[in-house]
Amino acid sequence: MKDGAERYRMNRERGVIDRAIHIVDGPYIDHMAKLAEIWVAAKHGWPYIDRDRPDDGWDIIMVDRKKVNVKWTKYGFGCLISPRNMPLKSDYYILVTGETEEEFVERGWATREELRSQIIDLGYGPTFGLYQSQLHPMSDFPY
Repeated sequence: MKDGAERYRMNRERGVIDRAIHIVDGPYIDHMAKLAEIWVAAKHGWPYIDRDRPDDGWDIIMVDRKKVNVKWTKYGFGCLISPRNMPLKSDYYILVTGETEEEFVERGWATREELRSQIIDLGYGPTFGLYQSQLHPMSDFPY
């Protein structure tokens, strides 16, 4: 498995911009995002295939071939966001918060259509986004 620094390097080499809005370094963010992806896959019994690849719009493929994108933020009040200039390639988006793997919490999920339906601005420019109150509870996730 590649660490956060390697994933960060691969993304930059591919021309993927560093979209981070946290005031921490990019490799840390990529590392934590990857841990969140692995954590979600393990929690739900989904296979996590470490493809040693940069971000290509999805993180997990479920048994029914639906794609899941795990979005991580360290902020417990964080929103589910995705840049408007990148295509939404996943069927489902899950928001995970927590500053350490031991503190991870799934805050909820949304479909691609739901995430695409709303533009919010958190001070860094308009982006696709949903507040936690707009997310479906994980108990309603369509496994």
